[in-house]
Amino acid sequence: MTRQYPVVPVTPRQTVQAIFPDGRAFEAPTGTPLRYFIDAAYPDVEPPVMAAMMDDDLRELTTPVTRDVRVRPVDASTNDGMRIYHRSALFVLIVAVRELFPDVHVLVDHSVTMGGFFCQIEGRELFSRAEMAAIEQRMHEIAQADEPIERERISTKEAIELFRSQGYEDKARLLGYRQEPDISIYTLRGVRDYFYGYMAPSTGCLRRFALEVYPPGFILRLPRRHRVEELAPHRDHPKLMRVFREYGRWLSILGIEDVGSLNQIVHDGRMREIILISEALHEKRIVDIADEIVGQNGRVRLVLIAGPSSSGKTTFARRLAIQLLVHGLKPFALGLDDYFVPRD
Repeated sequence: MTRQYPVVPVTPRQTVQAIFPDGRAFEAPTGTPLRYFIDAAYPDVEPPVMAAMMDDDLRELTTPVTRDVRVRPVDASTNDGMRIYHRSALFVLIVAVRELFPDVHVLVDHSVTMGGFFCQIEGRELFSRAEMAAIEQRMHEIAQADEPIERERISTKEAIELFRSQGYEDKARLLGYRQEPDISIYTLRGVRDYFYGYMAPSTGCLRRFALEVYPPGFILRLPRRHRVEELAPHRDHPKLMRVFREYGRWLSILGIEDVGSLNQIVHDGRMREIILISEALHEKRIVDIADEIVGQNGRVRLVLIAGPSSSGKTTFARRLAIQLLVHGLKPFALGLDDYFVPRD
């Protein structure tokens, strides 16, 4: 005999449920932002929750929940969570500088070891230590006020006009090649900006950061995901920073100071020219290294070349060897790609 299952009409629910990995479920009106479920399930948690997986999809905490979902918090100890932390802290920095120095633009140049970003400014000379302290204090005030970071969707054309009016020609150039008709921008204390990726719902979760003068710019120190609860002291790496600056000079020579400029070069069919110039600059640097080695009058017996997989170590070694041969030296390249030590 077939088993009978009673089915009766009911009034549609006006609520949704969020079910967490530990089996707990929370209910709220349909459309409630995800962050309120997270706050109910994990009040005052450390590390701070920056986003959440909603049915296996990463979502911002401002996402409205419109159906029953499985939710897994993504905190700052994860890669995704720490990226959101860093982007949001950069936004706080930009807002603090805008409020204190309205005519200054912050340029985020590159990341630094031990967590953070090297930044430079346009519109004036480098900030003094007292001015940097004032900017950091304003950042902490913004964070402690738990100001909302609001997301809105506007047309790409409107975004281009917005950034051009603010003097951000690099962002205007970048969006000029965007094919989608609209784009998400974020607003904090009246400042509107574009970031490539999700953001925190508000500034209250940004509890650890510091600024440090580092001519010709400054460093925004931020925690790393392995130790969210502390800021590692900045360790100077002058050789690495010198390489970054040299790289910046090369990009300036090539006329590629931002992604929008690179898109323009591709559009104009100049990529082969750029590749040839890049190769020439690289070869010139290898010649300089060879000259420096020869100038040591035999004191250099070993040259070590390190880098991640497929970064060009072997090719670089061969090109350096050729330049040393020009000077009458006979280098021997010893590759370690096929040399392995047994784990036991």
